[in-house]
Amino acid sequence: MTRRSTPLRKAALAVAVLATVAGCAHPGQNQYESYNVGHPIPVQFGSIVAARPIAIKGQPTGLGAGAGAAAGAIGGSTLGHGIGSAGAALGLALVGLAVGAVTEQALIDHPGVEYTVVLQSGQTYMLAQNLNPGDRILQPGERVMVQQGYGYMRVLPADNIPTDIERPPGVTVH
Repeated sequence: MTRRSTPLRKAALAVAVLATVAGCAHPGQNQYESYNVGHPIPVQFGSIVAARPIAIKGQPTGLGAGAGAAAGAIGGSTLGHGIGSAGAALGLALVGLAVGAVTEQALIDHPGVEYTVVLQSGQTYMLAQNLNPGDRILQPGERVMVQQGYGYMRVLPADNIPTDIERPPGVTVH
């Protein structure tokens, strides 16, 4: 017995694709991109001056709109015959396109935090950072490290990093 691809199965596949796209984490305090692994990133130390939660609007891929339109067209084509079927397919494709686009946007929007940081050099930065599960919003007055490299800046807590480090015995600097 062979299985036929039904409109319901195609719609389920479209939803699975959207869920996969939405499940992608964004770089934050505890999430790095694979190209950052094994590469040194320079840091500067500073303090948080201000922090506030923000909403980060995700960049849609068009998969939601495309999947919604396809599912609507497939579902609509099963209704009626001839011109009626084509009209239903077109109408439901347009509805599916809108629903898919709105759904994708809702899935890819995510929370963030805007930091104002003063570095030890006296330079002040304001930057938006993704806020992933497990990340915490750093508070004003908190000591931080600011990583800058590969086109991305990241603010990390520095509360567990000593301010003075002694050279291990037997180590010389040339």
